Amino acid sequence: MGNGPAEYVSFSGFQGRIGFISAVSHKFCDSCNRIRLTAEGYLKLCLQYESGIDLRKLLRSGATDEEVKEAMRQAIWKKPACHNFSDERRDEEVGQKKEHRGMYGIGG
Repeated sequence: MGNGPAEYVSFSGFQGRIGFISAVSHKFCDSCNRIRLTAEGYLKLCLQYESGIDLRKLLRSGATDEEVKEAMRQAIWKKPACHNFSDERRDEEVGQKKEHRGMYGIGG
C-alpha cells in the first residue's frame, strides 16, 4: 500500500492504518533501494552498517554539484547486498562495520 517495505494492517473501528517493517523475520534487502541522509550530512547505505560517505565534508571542501553526484554514485554502488541482523557474525564476512548508534542517533 505504501512505497516502502512496510506491511499495513487496519482494524475495524480504527481510522487509518499501521505499518510494520519486519526487517529480521521478513528480509527485503533484495528489493531495497533506500539510503538515508543523516542530520550530520552522512549518506548511509544500510541501517545495520557504518558504510557511506560524508557529504557534509565534501560540500564544505568546495566540491561541485557534479563531484557530489559522482561521489554519491560511487558510494551507492558499494551499498551492501543485505543486512545480517539475525547473524551478526557475518558482518566481517561481508566486510562491513556494524552501526553502533540507535535509530534516534541516525535519524529514523
